[in-house]
Amino acid sequence: MNHPSPLHQNAHLFLLPVACAGLFTACAGGRGSGTDTPVAVVDTTEVPGTWPVDKIVEYDMSISSTHRQGNFNRTQLDSTRELFKNHFQIEDHGLKPLTNTVLRIPWDSIVKTGDAAVPTGKAAGIYFNYGVDGTAFHPIIRFVYQTTGGGEYQLSKANPYSYASGRLVRELHADHYEQAYKDNVRIDRLGNGTYTSLKLNDPKDSLEDPFSTWFEYQKKINELVKQNPPGDSTMLVVSCISEYLEYADLPAIKETPEYRHLLALHVGQGNKTDLLSNRPSKNPYPYKEHAMDMGTMCPPNCKP
Repeated sequence: MNHPSPLHQNAHLFLLPVACAGLFTACAGGRGSGTDTPVAVVDTTEVPGTWPVDKIVEYDMSISSTHRQGNFNRTQLDSTRELFKNHFQIEDHGLKPLTNTVLRIPWDSIVKTGDAAVPTGKAAGIYFNYGVDGTAFHPIIRFVYQTTGGGEYQLSKANPYSYASGRLVRELHADHYEQAYKDNVRIDRLGNGTYTSLKLNDPKDSLEDPFSTWFEYQKKINELVKQNPPGDSTMLVVSCISEYLEYADLPAIKETPEYRHLLALHVGQGNKTDLLSNRPSKNPYPYKEHAMDMGTMCPPNCKP
């Protein structure tokens, strides 16, 4: 079965319930703008007394795949970015690399647009629908909110957003970019050099390719920003990554691992510094100087 994109349904997303208190305000940062220029990373030398003594955080394997990693140090993030570059291309009069695969979105722009897009006090997550503009990655961004009295989530009916000129701007042609992604992206699924189109009409739902990802604020993005204290130009850095993994919520279906398009998030300060290091991830700060994944992918997590 092919699941239509929730962006065109005004549908509820039936997902695990989470609390939605505090909107964005717990983690709001300052102004800034981002580009894809090379950036510095924080010093990786261990500083005595700066890390709580606790066991290393286990990767969260509970969402969407039995092999998916939820937490990346600097080296791991670089590796998964490279996997994406090596296995995803654009058909544009021949195969070409995707560009603009790292976006530095000012946190205050996310806060402002999220507050405007959902009912007051209801923001629960940010939703990235994959799109391309020529060879450039061009995600379409919406916001998710929790409906009253239950664990259902709904996409905002407000106009979606794109990232342009260092901020989020209203997007009036979302379908164009989303369809271009589905039509033109090619994947070397098995690492054998054979690139194929996206699978969006496979009779087995679990074998379709993901075309969107959303991240909840509670316990995820809010924690990421809180554990990497915001400054005057805090950025939410969004990276296209890939891992070689199975992709199913139905354990009865036997499938072969493939390279999948995922997203990772980390915190940056302006255009010059990424808060990333190779220090171990430790409780109670698993995202300090680390990147996170474990967004909820569609498919398989779409309403039929």
